[in-house]
Amino acid sequence: MFKSLDSYKPLVPHALPNDEDTPMIYFYNSMGKLGHIQRELDWKMFDFCRLQHITYNYILGREKAMDEYAEKNKEYLQSANDQSMEGLIAVRQREAMMGETASNWQTFQFSNQMIVVGLWALAEQTLGFVYKSMYSQINNVQESSVKVPYKFDDFKKKFNLMGINIEQLDTYQDADECRTLNNTIKHGHLIEGHIVQFDYFIQHQGKRILDVEFELQRYVKGVVQFLSSLIEQGNQILDPSHPKN
Repeated sequence: MFKSLDSYKPLVPHALPNDEDTPMIYFYNSMGKLGHIQRELDWKMFDFCRLQHITYNYILGREKAMDEYAEKNKEYLQSANDQSMEGLIAVRQREAMMGETASNWQTFQFSNQMIVVGLWALAEQTLGFVYKSMYSQINNVQESSVKVPYKFDDFKKKFNLMGINIEQLDTYQDADECRTLNNTIKHGHLIEGHIVQFDYFIQHQGKRILDVEFELQRYVKGVVQFLSSLIEQGNQILDPSHPKN
């Protein structure tokens, strides 16, 4: 029912057995002209995943406490069908426990929405950092003078002028799905519009966003590899001798 993100492991090869959700390695990225951006991305993603773990562990702890209470007081709670005062109290306790579980689930689902929104906010921030750094180095100007695009299509055009095709970067489709879901969350309550063009959401069309489970691990992996692939290509454009991962 409740799922946690894996701990962020930026430098573990994707080829490790039974670790398919680990992002691919981009070891040389941190040594290039955009290396500071890769290093910042890595520690931010570590903290980002850790925040989700805090929420997950808190909610799981509350669920575990209720399960332990229910097991310890099984006979008492089963007396809920009695017409006695004690039975009525047990009924109220059972209702309160069911309400707590429903509340925990809603909180968890809402936090997952914020994971998607926050993840794409980090992606947009990193896109801006890479563009600003590349433009300033290519044109020998101060980064503070560089105007950063704020629309995704504009980012595509600007990077294309630098020789980077955004749509051909690693795991672009997963990153774009995260971006589209982010927009869906920010502008409505239902699964509708552009998001239903993605296979995973076809079956969920028309449902409340709050009722749909997201493939968060796929989005984390997709966004990290997408951005790392961008940094990798940027490093090679700024320094053709830079090694490729």
